[in-house]
Amino acid sequence: MRLRNVPGSREAIADSPLAINEPKELKGKWNEEFGNNNPIRIEIGMGKGKFITQLAMENPDINYVGIEKYSSVLIRAIEKCEDIEINNLRFIRMEAEYIQDVFEKDEVPHIIELGVQVGGAFCRCKRSHLYGVQQLFICLRLVHLRFNR
Repeated sequence: MRLRNVPGSREAIADSPLAINEPKELKGKWNEEFGNNNPIRIEIGMGKGKFITQLAMENPDINYVGIEKYSSVLIRAIEKCEDIEINNLRFIRMEAEYIQDVFEKDEVPHIIELGVQVGGAFCRCKRSHLYGVQQLFICLRLVHLRFNR
């Protein structure tokens, strides 16, 4: 996917009620953000949010947090959710390597590792080095290990 700059995306993300602008302040307090004690699932590298949005709509008893590095991609996920009443989904724009600063170990029992599965498909491509698949895989495995010791 080619990333294009979306003018005003950072401002739109900051103004969205679905976006968490200071996620470190919620460490250990995610149940307060969602207003319930439902389990939390996170998706790292959620892209335009199709997968996590569908999961959130199908599972209202589970809270979902999508993490995306790029504003130009995250804004597309937020735009998709504007017309949907969805209370169990939040988005964060951040680097995945800082995830331990945002969630306590016991707050996130499961990490949706979609990126690894997609990465496996990319690995068969001759141009896999262009997608940073190995870096993505390593990052997700490190995050998984930190939370599942």
